[in-house]
Amino acid sequence: MTIMLPKIILLKKILARRIDFMKKIVLIVFSFMFVFGVSFAQTPEEIIQSVRGQTTINNIGAEAEITIQRAGKTMEVIKMIQYTSKDASGLQRTMIILKAPAKYKNTRFLMRELKNGVTDQRVFFPALGKTTRIVAESSGNEAFLGTDFSYNDMAFMERDPSLDSYRMLPEETYKGKKCYVIEALPKNKAFFYAKTIIKVEKSKKLLMTAEFFDKSGKKVKQIELLNYKEIDGVNTPYDVKMTTFATNTASIISMKKIKFGLEIPEKIFTTKYLETGK
Repeated sequence: MTIMLPKIILLKKILARRIDFMKKIVLIVFSFMFVFGVSFAQTPEEIIQSVRGQTTINNIGAEAEITIQRAGKTMEVIKMIQYTSKDASGLQRTMIILKAPAKYKNTRFLMRELKNGVTDQRVFFPALGKTTRIVAESSGNEAFLGTDFSYNDMAFMERDPSLDSYRMLPEETYKGKKCYVIEALPKNKAFFYAKTIIKVEKSKKLLMTAEFFDKSGKKVKQIELLNYKEIDGVNTPYDVKMTTFATNTASIISMKKIKFGLEIPEKIFTTKYLETGK
């Protein structure tokens, strides 16, 4: 028995060392899992930036219609052409030219992203023969040609992420898609919407819907991006629906034709073209 004791003690020491070694391995593995888990978890700001990166595609030409509905019944259809491009600084510009009905024909709407994150908006009404500049705080909430889209809403997809602060909410399933849910609060307290709840499809980072709340906390509008199709490698919503709850109305922008990589003359995005059409 006295001969075996040193061997038993030695075996116990070896076993203790192995157990200690395994504990360290497990600790290292869990540490890596934690570190990499945190590093791969995107912040709400990063998710919003990913969404914006998909909506600021360069050189797009499109033919579209805006269908205005009341209680589900079509009241009017507006036909338009849209051009979108980036300038030399990478800032996005959009020109919308209305074709029908006759009362809106040749009305032109120009949106230009500025370096300070604000979108400059100007609209030319042929009947008035003049251009009106849209100021977000004062006239940005006015309806765009009687639709459910305000001028601020028209610039929603181009809104600079730095203008808002964000908070991640619990994930949800929206129309069968697992979504990140993000609360956005405007840093400028004069902005019409006090809060926006944004839902982004997780796998492809597609914007699915956004709900807009007023200063009393009431949900006033909802925008939905529907019927996504991949065109030239770009996931594109062919229908964008804005609903106004108080009036039970909705306006749907439907893409009829769309072309990516279009060569668009720079003059299209000038105030001269806005006012003259040439």
